[in-house]
Amino acid sequence: MDLSVAYRPRRLLDLTVRARDQVCCFPGCRQPARRCDLDHTIPHGERGRTVAGNLGALCRHHHRLKTHTSWSLSQPEPGLFIWTSPTGRVHHFRAPPRTEIHLDIRPHPGPPPF
Repeated sequence: MDLSVAYRPRRLLDLTVRARDQVCCFPGCRQPARRCDLDHTIPHGERGRTVAGNLGALCRHHHRLKTHTSWSLSQPEPGLFIWTSPTGRVHHFRAPPRTEIHLDIRPHPGPPPF
């Protein structure tokens, strides 16, 4: 069974992405990843796979911004997020490297907002 076609990531993938991103992947947002939604960069409904290179932690505000406005997001490599504003300005985000990773193993906070 190909797990990359499932909508929700398995627990290990969920924890891995949250540990990688550390915070919301919108530049300047400091919302901890453990309190964020995991978003498919390429939407699941548009054949976006449920893999680390297509998932990112987004706080609910920035998740809605990406989903319901003309902001766009790409992830050319796992953990590198490139946002493009409606005016065409480009913003990059990559979480700083960590020497220690503390995984928060609490359950996901709930269903996606859409």
